Amino acid sequence: MVNREYRASRVDKNQSSLVAAFREFGCQVQDTHEIGKGCFDLIVAIDFLNIFIEVKDGRKPPSARRLTPDQKMWNNTWTGLRAVVTNYDEVIDLVKETRELVQFLRGQAARYNVDIQVVGCLEQQYEPVRNYL
Repeated sequence: MVNREYRASRVDKNQSSLVAAFREFGCQVQDTHEIGKGCFDLIVAIDFLNIFIEVKDGRKPPSARRLTPDQKMWNNTWTGLRAVVTNYDEVIDLVKETRELVQFLRGQAARYNVDIQVVGCLEQQYEPVRNYL
């Protein structure tokens, strides 16, 4: 029996280039666009923070970049970190801002003598990022 509720999810034309950009900056990326039901397209790990990312094609007019009703509902009910990116510059900005947040959190943890358990990837140096920040 065929499930008629399932629709194949479309991938924005710029998604592969944005995935490559996140990986260029040392981020881990998991494609989630096939989950559907409004779930955003990617999970991106920037240092120890995971962010759900919705990819929209910045070359399309704003009306074609709007969130679908399912995406709006998912976005409004998901309490975790999430963002929408449309181009390479937005990837750079998101990575930079997230890494600034990570530095702040690590500083607060040290200030209050709180032990944050982080994975070894936090100690890696992200040379490609420093070239752009």
